[in-house]
Amino acid sequence: MSGSPPLVSVVLPVRDGAATIAEQLDSLLEQQLHAAWEAVVVDNGSVDATASIVRSYCAKYPQLRVVSAPNGTGINFARNAGVQAARGKFIVICDADDVVQPGWLAAHARELVRGEAELTGGPLDEDSLNRPGIAAMNRVRDSAKPPCAGSFLPYAVGCNIGFSKSLWQALGGFNDLWQRGGTEIEFCWRAQLAGYTLLWVPDAIVAYRHRTTRCAELVRRFRSAQAMARLHSEFAEEGMPRASNRRAARAWAWLAFKSPRVFFDQDFGRRWTQTLAWKGGLLVGSVRYRVLYL
Repeated sequence: MSGSPPLVSVVLPVRDGAATIAEQLDSLLEQQLHAAWEAVVVDNGSVDATASIVRSYCAKYPQLRVVSAPNGTGINFARNAGVQAARGKFIVICDADDVVQPGWLAAHARELVRGEAELTGGPLDEDSLNRPGIAAMNRVRDSAKPPCAGSFLPYAVGCNIGFSKSLWQALGGFNDLWQRGGTEIEFCWRAQLAGYTLLWVPDAIVAYRHRTTRCAELVRRFRSAQAMARLHSEFAEEGMPRASNRRAARAWAWLAFKSPRVFFDQDFGRRWTQTLAWKGGLLVGSVRYRVLYL
């Protein structure tokens, strides 16, 4: 890409995203921005047809390029590789299995250029790409404000986050040691503790694709819960409160007392196993990171 550097770089990390990335690229390349922008796809070692799909788009769209990053693992490694290669003053990140909505890029860029904050986040549409039951089971976010983890600080979801490249440089990038669960929370918390402001952008909407199988969703919950224990191990001294031991005891008692119902009530069984995955993740995370966060 020749000429003046772009104002905004969209970074799209992907690994084995052949089934969904074309839909995301189609929506991304329809974005309108009254300034130069680029899209950087980071191929993090895909072994499916992801690379060939992206190359076919690059041949048609000069603002799109691909960066190969096969020598490290984890979403934060891929994010950092993309931001490092990006030429824009501002960075906006999306994922390969979601779909950015019209006006998404312009909304992030508007607020970043305005300069009131160097970190932005936007809401998720959890209905468009998911079956009704999946959306209802997983919807936990209020689109009117940023999510808050651990009763501590808000954060921007990793598939819908924007920031200045100078902020990323000042923080030393995303933490490569965080590979699954809590990756964007850790980044956003470090930014806010360093004095940066997170600004919520209600019209920067991403249609979010949930896991489609029960097993995959339980694994996600288990890993997310482990990440909460890890966050507490790293941010307790910064003010992240401890989890309520009384509430934890009630939850484990409920799991034990209600367990027989799982065998004859399917809907209840889903809720019970979701709770078990979360509480089990907190337990394992507490042991792994040597904290009491149940």
